Parts: sequence; C-alpha cells; structure tokens
Amino acid sequence: MSEMNIDELALQCEQEALHHSGAIQPFGALLRLDTDENLITHASENLLSIAGIEFGRMIGQSIDNYDWLREGLSRLSDKCGKPLFWERAVKTRDWLDITMIRTENGVLVEIERNELPDVHYDIQYYRQQLIKPIRDSNELAAYHQMILDALNVVTGLSRIMVYRFHSDWSGEVIAELVASGLGSYLGLRYPASDIPAIARNLYLLNPIRSIPDVKAKPVTIVGLDDRPVDLSRTDLRSVSPMHIQYLENMGVAASLSLPIKLNGQLWGLIAGHHHAPLKLSRYQRHLCIELVASCNLGLANYFNGNRLKIIDGLERQVNLLLNKIFASGDPLDNIDNNQQSIMAFFQADGFAAIFDQDVISIGAAPEMDDMADIDAWFGRQTNEVVAYEKLHDLFPDNPMLLAIVSGMLAIKIDLGRRGHFRFFWFRREEKQEIPWAGNPNKPILEKADAIVLSPRRSFEKWVEVRSGYSLPWTDQDKLLATKFRKIMLHWL
Repeated sequence: MSEMNIDELALQCEQEALHHSGAIQPFGALLRLDTDENLITHASENLLSIAGIEFGRMIGQSIDNYDWLREGLSRLSDKCGKPLFWERAVKTRDWLDITMIRTENGVLVEIERNELPDVHYDIQYYRQQLIKPIRDSNELAAYHQMILDALNVVTGLSRIMVYRFHSDWSGEVIAELVASGLGSYLGLRYPASDIPAIARNLYLLNPIRSIPDVKAKPVTIVGLDDRPVDLSRTDLRSVSPMHIQYLENMGVAASLSLPIKLNGQLWGLIAGHHHAPLKLSRYQRHLCIELVASCNLGLANYFNGNRLKIIDGLERQVNLLLNKIFASGDPLDNIDNNQQSIMAFFQADGFAAIFDQDVISIGAAPEMDDMADIDAWFGRQTNEVVAYEKLHDLFPDNPMLLAIVSGMLAIKIDLGRRGHFRFFWFRREEKQEIPWAGNPNKPILEKADAIVLSPRRSFEKWVEVRSGYSLPWTDQDKLLATKFRKIMLHWL
C-alpha cells in the first residue's frame, strides 16, 4: 500500500457537507420559504408526485397565493428549530401532512401524504411508565427496555437499540429489542468514526432521523438561484453515500434514529433497523419523538438526581481526607502517613503531590525526572482537572513511564504568592478486552491509484485486546476530583 495521510482522509469524511447536499429522500417533498421576501424560493422535483403540484409553478410564487402556507406560518413558533406538525393540513389529490421548521434563514416545509389517518397506537401505558422516577441501576435497565418496547409497538422495527456514547465518542449498545432469528449487538462497541462529529451535531438539531429505504434515489431541490438550502433541520435530508453503504453492509434496508440528550448534550441514540424498506407515517414518527422526549426527561431526572446524591456524599469524604493532610503538622508527612487512604480515594495504584518545589510520591508513581516533565506539562494546561487513561499519548517518547503507570488523574491550584499545589493519582496498565462490532479500523481501499475510506464490511464480534491503558476514570471520579479541588481551596 502506498504512503497516505489517514488523518487527512478521516478529516475529509468528517467535513462532508451533509446539510448542503441539495437533495432530499423521496418519501416527502420540500419547500423553502423566504419569509422576509414572502417568496417560495426552492422546491423539490417530486412535488407533483407527492402533492399534485408542479414544482416549477411554485418556485418564485408569493406565499400569499397558498392559504395553507399562510395559515401554517401564522401558527409556527418564532423559535428557531421548533417545528409545527399539522396533520391533514391541505387536500390536493390526497390529504397532506405538513411540518414547518423555522431555520436561521427561512422556513422549511416538509410535505407528506397522510397514509395512516385512522390507526391508533395504544401507548398510554408506556407514557405512564416513562414518567415514573428511576430509583436505581436495576430500574434504569428496565427503563431502557421500556422505551424499546414502546417504540416497537409504534414502529414494528426488526431491531431497536439504546446506544450510549463513551467519552471518546465511540458507542456501545446497552439495551436491545431484536426479532427472532437476528443476531444480537448487545454489549458491542462501535468506533467514533461510525457516527462522525458532523452527524452527531445534526442529531442535536433534529429530534428524529428516518431512512425508509436505503436504495431510494435522492430527489433534487431546485431554486431561484444556485445557493444550496441548509437542510440541517429537516428529516427529509438526503443520506450520505458513505452511510448508505454502511447500512447495506449491515444488511439494513431502513433505519430510524432518535437522539437522547441530557442537559443539552448528546448522551446516546435510540437506533432502529429494519430488514426491508419501511415507511413510517408522520404520525408514527411524531409518536416516537414524543416517547423519546419523555425518555430524555426521565433519564435527565435520574442522572441529575444521582449526581446531586453523589455530591452530597462526597463533601464529607473529601473533608475527612483533607483533614488528615492539612489539619496539623507537615502536609507531606501526613501524606506519607496516610498512603492507603489517599490512593484508595480514587482506586489508584500510586500518588504524587507537589507543593511548590517539594515533591512526594507513594506507590506506583513515576520517577522524579518524569514527574518534573508531567508537572511541567500540567502547568501549561488550562484545565485544572485532567484525566487520562493512556499517558503514552502525552509522552510517546518515554516508554519507561508506561512500564510504571498508564493512567493519571490530576488537580492543580495556583494561589500565586501563597503557593502552587498539584495532586496526581496514577493507575497501572490494565489489559482490557473490548468487544467491537467488527474491526473498528475502517478499511482503506485503493481504487485506480486513489485511496478512500470505506465503511466496515463486517460487523461480526471482534475482540480488541487493548494494552497501554489503565482502567478508565469514571464520570464520578472526575466529579469527585472537581469537588476535591473546590474543597481543598478552603483548606489552603
């Protein structure tokens, strides 16, 4: 294989302009309205087949020429991104469902045929269950299964999963509902490149992403000029060819994804797959959005409540330890006399403290020269709390360091003339086995002297034996370190 810049190829993949594709999926039609000029500026070429209106007749027309557009705009929120769902908004050849979305530079109008007007889904039981408080981890697991059961009632998908992101944006299937005869993905990990940053950002803007048929041909959007429409906020947005190939490699013909957001951040996804093309009506998708919104609220209440409980318990623990170190005598001597308590606080194998020029280390900790390098590096960082599972990434030219420790959690306090204080907890290397859904390294293909990134072709369980890493520092560890630093300020 010839020389190549893999990072550059990956960056090109990340920068794919998904929102400026200039095309939509054919299960609906799209209009773009310029409300400042009161004009319809863009329309998709399939407007006739969906709504019975020639797209060329609408482009450049006044919004006032269409009563249903005027009425929809009068009902649409002024808030960017908040959609208006209007079932049976207008009848042409068929009743049409309309979704209007206000964007940063206009209004998008999604138009779909109303296909299941008389179907009722009995999900009241699930609504009631999803608003019940989650009390512990066992109930959390049952809660995950509950949302999957509810979505299965509405969609009938052959596989539905709760997919949780890790701190490095790799993901893991933590709950699954799967039709008989299909293999399980439960517990498998997927690399961050499977859902690149640009796609994750789009999930923050949209409550749902549906792909009814991976083989459907995209439909071009035509406008008054060549400027592309920003499709970030529409579910009709066409699908990246890379993602289509990815789904086909998995044997998936249709998919549905809904973001799980906690405190405004992407926590995970509800991901659904189907073995055949499956068009869910706008009404069905609306129910899915509603159910997952309840799930988001339930999970946020659980995790935020859990965080508060942890913080309440941490203050006493931190004060007890800091009392042993700072209450009386020389802090360095006190550290030496309380080695086990200090290391056990973070399940660490070693510890080091630096008070100005004074240094003490206990247990499995780097040599003094290495500590000087680590401390100098930490001093250059803006973050006052850092956590790393693989120190080799920070100090690749120091293999001897890896022989002693692999992970580090550190806090620092700079009091100017009153001194500089740094605490470091270390963990030894811990070999780990991580089950991936296929080899997480995307294949590199060579075609006619061109080198391209390609989605993985196999999703069979592939176990990585990972070396050079410590056990990961948990969110609770990082929260505790932040709390430790805050309380330590009062002791100094």
